[in-house]
Amino acid sequence: ALRREYVDLAMTGRLVAARVDLQQTTDRSLTVMRRLVQAAQATALDVREFELETFRAEAEGLGAVQREADAQSRLGGRTGVTAEAFRAAELPASPADVPALEALQQLALSDHPDLARRRAEYNVAEKELRLEYARQYPDLNIGMTYERVQGVDQYGLGVGIEIPLFDRNQPGIARAKAHRAQIRAAFESEVERRLAAIEAARRRLTAARNTFDVMQLKIAPAAELTLKLARTALEAGAADALRFLTVVRQQRLLRIEILEAEGAVYQAWSDLEKACGAPLLIFEGEPKAPGSSMSKPSDEDGGAAKTPKSEKENS
Repeated sequence: ALRREYVDLAMTGRLVAARVDLQQTTDRSLTVMRRLVQAAQATALDVREFELETFRAEAEGLGAVQREADAQSRLGGRTGVTAEAFRAAELPASPADVPALEALQQLALSDHPDLARRRAEYNVAEKELRLEYARQYPDLNIGMTYERVQGVDQYGLGVGIEIPLFDRNQPGIARAKAHRAQIRAAFESEVERRLAAIEAARRRLTAARNTFDVMQLKIAPAAELTLKLARTALEAGAADALRFLTVVRQQRLLRIEILEAEGAVYQAWSDLEKACGAPLLIFEGEPKAPGSSMSKPSDEDGGAAKTPKSEKENS
């Protein structure tokens, strides 16, 4: 969650910068419109419409600043540090390729904290079962005895044994076996949920990356070129102010949509990190922690149960 909030703060910083740039673009367009009015190529109504668009861009910029402040507050609340201590940093580098599904699943099996907790619970249950098997034979207690008979001190060696002799701790063993089976079932269920979550998060990430690629590589250049052509046509008198205003609005909306598409990619990476329980995005200055592969735990390290030696002997 902390890593996700850092990504959110970085994205809000990008959004604020984009809003400032769009505000400047709208101001330049308003300047062009005022020159056209002086040249009798536009009307005062056209200027008023562009002023309204400028005010709208300014209000949206203030909204982006508020979103950045909210992101700072969330980080401050999580870390116990004042929100003013956080500044929008650079986004972590987005990996060129999405890791293979098998690699992500192995990373979750080895590094996910929830699975580590389940594995530890199984280790405890396994040792408890072995302890119950050790208790199936009654303890033999040997100690000194003393008594005084007719003024004579008599010492002896006493032997004691717990009863019942043939109980062999079967109820305790049965309870420990049931508890171990319950922990194992919970572990397997947790593994299945994690693997399904990884597959779903990876699909969302792939879809978000494809959407962002289309918007960045196709839509953004086309929108920029359209704005330049509209401005040139307006200054040459080949286009009216209403058409130019429409192009300016579309370019502003597309710029924000592209940023939101990029933010969706990073959110999908964060979801995949959460599903794997391990970092996948590397922030600036952060060491890269290679994920080690680990399969489902065996009986001795917390996995599939094997029959203890004592039970084999008894059978």
